[in-house]
Parts: sequence; structure tokens; C-alpha cells
Amino acid sequence: MAITRRYGVQLLMVACALTAVGCGGPDDTRAPAGEATAVSSGSQSARPAESARDEEATAVAVCELLTIAEAGDLFGTAATVDSGEESTRECVWVGRDGAMHQLHLQVYTGRSFYSPARWGGTGEPLTGLGDEAFLIRSSPLGVTAGTRDGEQVVFLNYQILLSANAKPAQRADNVTRLLRTAVDRL
Repeated sequence: MAITRRYGVQLLMVACALTAVGCGGPDDTRAPAGEATAVSSGSQSARPAESARDEEATAVAVCELLTIAEAGDLFGTAATVDSGEESTRECVWVGRDGAMHQLHLQVYTGRSFYSPARWGGTGEPLTGLGDEAFLIRSSPLGVTAGTRDGEQVVFLNYQILLSANAKPAQRADNVTRLLRTAVDRL
């Protein structure tokens, strides 16, 4: 499939937005001293060292918090895990049906990571999830649901790329249900 200029611009916008949404790290002033940082499972960013506190906060690998079948049900097509190395911080599931579906689950320790504004939209409050939770139904980054419970922060982002008719917002309630499922399994 040839990537048109419009899709190329969309991909560039998503890449720039993801870079801007980055949650900081040892070389970035956004992560306060002593705060844990996320481990990137992709090759796009450096991998900061995880502390013992991080390992205690997430006893299970993030890819075990949702199943391939659950991601596939959201996509409406078969899903695979595309997270590279095993990570206790994040997992990415992808599916392709002419478009590319991506579901990205992240778990952090440190309340400073909780920020709906980092996800490119205005979050509507969600109830029954931790101390605070939000859902962004539509932004350049797709659909994002996030929650903070004490120092633990969890985000679930869903995007549909390479599609002129992408409407991830139509699946926002399903993304919220999957976030609840992942949090329940932590």
C-alpha cells in the first residue's frame, strides 16, 4: 500500500505527539529526581534503569495484563504482541486489516506521570478507577484512558493508523473496559 502525503503527515504528527508525550527519564527534566521512569520496549528511546521500587510496584509483566484475544476483539482483527523485549513497564499489541491498529499499555510508578494533558486532549473524568481517572475519546493520539491509584499510574492508548476512515473514538468505551481489566489484573 502506497503511503500518500496525507497519511505521511498523519504519521509524522503521531510520531511528534508521541515524542512530546514522552514521560521523561534520566536525561529529561520532566521526571523528578527519585521518581521511577518507564522502560521503553521499542528502539525509539533509551532504556533507563529500573529501581527495586519499580519491580515491587509491578510484579507482573505488562503484556500479561491483557490478552492477545482481548486486543484482537478491540481491533476487530487478529492481534499480536509487538513489544520487542519483555518489559514490566509497557506492552504494544498490533493488528492489521488494511489499517494498522495499535494498543499501548503503560504502567508507571510516580504520581507525576499522571497527566491527561500529555495525551493531546481534554480528559473526561472516569469513576471507579483508582484515586483519579480520565478518558480522552479523540485526539491526534487516538483514544487514551488513564488512571492513578496512589503512586501507580496506568495508561491505555488506542490508535488506528494508515486509514482514511479511522475512527478510534467509536471504541472509547471498549478502551475504558480494557483499562479496568488491566488494572484489576495488576
